[in-house]
Amino acid sequence: MTLTSEVLGVAKASAVIKQSPEVISRSGPFGVVILSKNDLEPLLLEGSACFVWELLAEWSTAASISQQLADSFGEDLANLSRDVELLIEELIATNAVVVS
Repeated sequence: MTLTSEVLGVAKASAVIKQSPEVISRSGPFGVVILSKNDLEPLLLEGSACFVWELLAEWSTAASISQQLADSFGEDLANLSRDVELLIEELIATNAVVVS
């Protein structure tokens, strides 16, 4: 059986994720800098990505985070969901978050 991108997208949206305990992060007026254990360069999160990082201090889903952003900032949920998915994909790829 092959999983379609639609099925994978639903699975990804419902995955429960949280900041990895092995990540070093620092916040400041510039945003949030995170460094995973295997990274050579830190990742800078700015703007709403900082808010997403804060929400990832506790177990959450991309769908829940997107809804919280939409509620907090009055933005379109569909657009936010795409942006949150992209950010979470990057955070997963760099081992900055753990997936349950």
